[in-house]
Amino acid sequence: MRGLHAADVLPRFGAISCVSGGTWFGLPFSFAPAAYSDGQLLGPVVAPGDITVSGLNYISGQCLGGALLNLTDLRLSGLYTYYVGEYVTGHLPYDKIWSRILNDTILNPFGLDIPVPISRSIRAPWPRYGSGTADLPTPSIRFAPIAPSS
Repeated sequence: MRGLHAADVLPRFGAISCVSGGTWFGLPFSFAPAAYSDGQLLGPVVAPGDITVSGLNYISGQCLGGALLNLTDLRLSGLYTYYVGEYVTGHLPYDKIWSRILNDTILNPFGLDIPVPISRSIRAPWPRYGSGTADLPTPSIRFAPIAPSS
């Protein structure tokens, strides 16, 4: 994507197709607020031989790669602990923990975090402590308006 942007051909593309983990990149690139330019989101082109671990310290928080700076052991363990608590109390299926962590670390910095529960009132199909219906909070959904480019 950086190469396409640097070559000034990115505006010729009308869609991005992403699968699996690439979707965590494609979603913020496609739906970030208009305040973020393509150049800000993608960051500068860096030759593969010039990429270093210490260079990660200089990634802009406005760049999609800035999410790497949020993936510290302390941050991940804190989020994991929080979401395991949600699982234990019956508010979150165990298989949704990782996606919620990615939501908080990758989408949140761009105002795109949408932690929507599976439903408002569900009988928990996953093993959990306690029993009965889990009453989940009403989601707060935010959408960023997308203006077509000219």
